[in-house]
Amino acid sequence: MLAVTLKGILAHKVRVLLTALSIALGVAFVAGTLVLTDGLNGSFAQAFRSQYAGVDVAVRSEAAFTDSEAANQRRPLPADTLDGIRRAEGVAHAEGFVRGSATVVGPDGGVLGAGARSRDGMSAPADNRIGDVRYSTGRAPAAAGEVAVDAGTAESGSLAVGDRVRVLSQGPPEEFTVVGIARFGDADRLGATTTALFDLGTAQRVFGKVGQFDEIRVLGGEAVDPGELRDRLAGALPGDVEAVTGQAVVDEQTDLATQSLGFLNTFLLVFAAIAVFVGSFIIWNTFTILVAQRTRELALLRAIGATRRQVRRSVLGEALAVGVLASVLGIGLGLGVARLLVLLMTEVVGLDLPAPGGVGLRTVLVSLAVGTVVTVVASVAPARRATKVAPVEALREAPPGGFRFSRRRAAVGAVVLAAGSAVLAAGLFGGGGAALVGLGAAVTLLGVTVLLPLVARVLARVLGSPVAALGGMTGKLARDNAMRNPRRTASTAAALMIGLAMVAGVTILASSLKESIGGDIEGTVRADLVVQLVDGQGAGLSPQVAEAIRETPGVESVSQTSYGRAEIDGEPTYVTPVDPATVTDVLDLGVTSGTVAGLSDGILVHEDVAEAEGWQVGSSVPVSWPSTGDSPLRVAGIFAEKDVVGSDYLVSLETYDRNATGRLDSLVLLTAEEGGDLAAVQDAVVADVAAFADAEVLTAQEFYDSISGQVDQFLLFVTALLLLAVFIALMGIVNTLALSVFERTREIGLLRAIGMTRRQVRSMVRWESVLIATIGAVAGAVVGIAFGVALVTALDGEGVSELAVPGVRLSVYVLAAAAAGVLAAVAPARRAAKVDVLRAVVSD
Repeated sequence: MLAVTLKGILAHKVRVLLTALSIALGVAFVAGTLVLTDGLNGSFAQAFRSQYAGVDVAVRSEAAFTDSEAANQRRPLPADTLDGIRRAEGVAHAEGFVRGSATVVGPDGGVLGAGARSRDGMSAPADNRIGDVRYSTGRAPAAAGEVAVDAGTAESGSLAVGDRVRVLSQGPPEEFTVVGIARFGDADRLGATTTALFDLGTAQRVFGKVGQFDEIRVLGGEAVDPGELRDRLAGALPGDVEAVTGQAVVDEQTDLATQSLGFLNTFLLVFAAIAVFVGSFIIWNTFTILVAQRTRELALLRAIGATRRQVRRSVLGEALAVGVLASVLGIGLGLGVARLLVLLMTEVVGLDLPAPGGVGLRTVLVSLAVGTVVTVVASVAPARRATKVAPVEALREAPPGGFRFSRRRAAVGAVVLAAGSAVLAAGLFGGGGAALVGLGAAVTLLGVTVLLPLVARVLARVLGSPVAALGGMTGKLARDNAMRNPRRTASTAAALMIGLAMVAGVTILASSLKESIGGDIEGTVRADLVVQLVDGQGAGLSPQVAEAIRETPGVESVSQTSYGRAEIDGEPTYVTPVDPATVTDVLDLGVTSGTVAGLSDGILVHEDVAEAEGWQVGSSVPVSWPSTGDSPLRVAGIFAEKDVVGSDYLVSLETYDRNATGRLDSLVLLTAEEGGDLAAVQDAVVADVAAFADAEVLTAQEFYDSISGQVDQFLLFVTALLLLAVFIALMGIVNTLALSVFERTREIGLLRAIGMTRRQVRSMVRWESVLIATIGAVAGAVVGIAFGVALVTALDGEGVSELAVPGVRLSVYVLAAAAAGVLAAVAPARRAAKVDVLRAVVSD
């Protein structure tokens, strides 16, 4: 039987390759995601290793809590701490280090590294034994007015030694001369960031840390073990200061970076799972057709002594071979997919990521396992069906029977659909989380897929009526072909249905989000103008932006909002610092109890959190800051409108500045004097903030358009990812039609014999493809609308308050799928038209 299986595979190489391609594309997505995230993790790990190269021990303040968002929020150390460390036994060298946010503006006035994950600044190592910083051109900065820039940013901005640049940080903009182009080890940049390096004194001034260090980096003597030196220093340090080895810091920072990238990894793997899920339908459908076509062959094998187990092993063996081939192809395509993902993030999302690395062992093993297991599992049902072929089938001229309504299928489908709906509801409305939502969606789609063959004949008849009218006789034949085997039609359309359902659901969610944002801005924002980061990229605006606007003629009120991290009631979360004296001038927070004025020494809590925790005005809220530790706050008020401020907790700017360092503003909102010319005020504000190249001044409508544009970017990115699943589904249509043409060789030959032209044969196959694609698209649109409505309903308390179903866009998707059906039919139609009439009518 092994020889029979291998000969069968070799005899149908094109069929095997086409079948494998469906799974290979899904595996390529899995491999590409792992290659991308492994590359990013490796890039950040290399960045941290280069920063701490040669560092035996790092001395820093203890953090009350640590997460990826608050990693650099430790309290600075006083400068005199360095003197004591330098005198300690075993210390060969020690120097202070500071860091902060630094945006570099090139000579042309544009922000450099606009798509970088972050824009950082730091003090350059004074001793070349500390940190692996190399200067490919120029030298390290050594005086005020000098800066070095990482090689990646310099290359993207065509920056050279001697150029003048502007640096934006917490204070006013400053001009610097580029004296060096820096590399970190063998890398041109630190991960996905832009980096500006200053001498220590300049860095302390720019980042507002004069007389302070974020960290002290220590190099031990030749005979001193880092662990021993750490213990020695720890014994002489105050209780709120800690000493850790350089390797421990590298491991810690790498783990935090990996955690922050975990969402990206999970996000992309979800789409990879969708692609593999769609591919599994193609595999199942293909093997089902193959078993039906090989009825006589399998019966003959049974007649000459093959057992049911041997027949089953033959089919599963072919599936195993296809799975391994698909996995190998997918791994080969994975690197290309990783580069495509980077391109999508750069061009669509605006996030500049480093190029992906090579394919690691984990990627190979996971991809092989996914492709092989999915293919074999998808072929189990067809393999079982193959064992039911009786030897007597070999004596029949044609395989018997057709599709009949199955009550068992209806019952099973209803049960699966109900179970999926229940799990989906638990995830959406019961707080079950994203994993439960994904599981519920998958089970629901499976239930719809089980039930689809029961209604496929009706769908083919209804949706095939326009096809029959437009295509004439060839259209009618195409409709009849689709109706003849509704199980095959349904299983082929199901793959496309899944892809279109996801696209439709995400489209409805994005449209509803845009409508909700528009309503929130109209009902919440009282400001006439909003100043934000250009394209929303960067760590934040310098507080000096707001100061510059306060003196602008025609401006009545200016209010800032910021962002930060704190641990509240034991959970790390975002907090929004605001100015209690002016925030109500520019925003309607919907305060239901208490007052905003109480924020000077308290906290405002969103009504949902207050209800869940049982907090009222006057309640004590346990708050812990990464810099200063525990600092409980009293509930000053409860508010309802959080969509613009973006968090469940509001504190005053003063409270935040007491407990955190390096505050930057997320928004600056302002009102114009009553009766003034808003356009003139906007022009004046633009002129006053011209030095801050990362700031843009928008009207309330432009602010809404900006946020809507970000939603559209996200929708475009997600749709691009889902299009891979749609493409795989179209490959399934190609595969099904190709096998169907082979199966109907005699039928096509007879049609040709009675006068059908080659052109009419091609037209018949194309119309059948269009009909299958339309069935899948219409079913996908219906399921997608249901998913979208459920998502919007579940997110009602998370800022998505308006339901919008973009009928025109969804109709375009259905029409585009039908048009894609024409393309999917090109190769099968050409093959059908080439059927030899004489050979076909006598084929056995």
